[in-house]
Amino acid sequence: KRNSSSINKIVGVGYPFDFNFSSAKIKGSKVRKLLKNNNAQKILSIFDGSAAEDERWSVGKFNFQKDYQFILQKVLKEDWLGLIIKSKKPGSLRKNLGDASELLDNAISTGRCFFSEDTDYVDKNLSIRPAEAAYASDIAIHFCLYAGTAGLEAALTGTPTLLLDHYNLKYSQFYKMDKEKVVFQEFADLWDELKTHWRKKPISNFGNWSNIIDDIEPFRDGKAAHRINSFLNSLLEGFKAGFDREKNIEIAVEKYCNKWGSENVISFS
Repeated sequence: KRNSSSINKIVGVGYPFDFNFSSAKIKGSKVRKLLKNNNAQKILSIFDGSAAEDERWSVGKFNFQKDYQFILQKVLKEDWLGLIIKSKKPGSLRKNLGDASELLDNAISTGRCFFSEDTDYVDKNLSIRPAEAAYASDIAIHFCLYAGTAGLEAALTGTPTLLLDHYNLKYSQFYKMDKEKVVFQEFADLWDELKTHWRKKPISNFGNWSNIIDDIEPFRDGKAAHRINSFLNSLLEGFKAGFDREKNIEIAVEKYCNKWGSENVISFS
């Protein structure tokens, strides 16, 4: 409304990539077996948001390199720890790591760190989903709360998922979750709690998103893509029947509400 948008309805369909979860679970099990065979007792998966050369326009490399250095050193120190790296831009990870890329090589050489540098779109790999890494791990960590999609996908697999927030974004709904059980501002604090959870006494609700997950994804049934296609098909049928834009949208929305529930459509007057 503040932007004078002409959009007057939002249709909630669910997480668009949830159709991929069944195949991701199979792929993830292979990676998990590989790390377990190399004596990893507990496995972490990590997701980054990449980094930019110019810190005026995006997240810079300082925290990016700091976080990677921290966890890679833990892999080298703790012989029970396995690590799966799902980088947003695997093709440029080593460049963004700078001197810390040597730590990455050392971690991989232990056989307890898995990282695929394969790319299929510039320096990204769109064919590998965060769900694969999440299914292979015991706990997932997303490095950037400010853009939490990879963390959300991990949580939707049922994997306990933690978030790092170096920028104190306390207006985020992620802060509705239990304090110091999901969101952490420093990796050292996260690690202390994680090690307690794994090596001493399990922490109740550690990495648990249950108190906000319904607000983010109420369906969780693997049918988000089906709902998208069905809604678009309803619009297509309406245009073929000669309905104008507004009537067509109203009819498509009514069909959607009848099948999936009116609570999943937000209307603005």
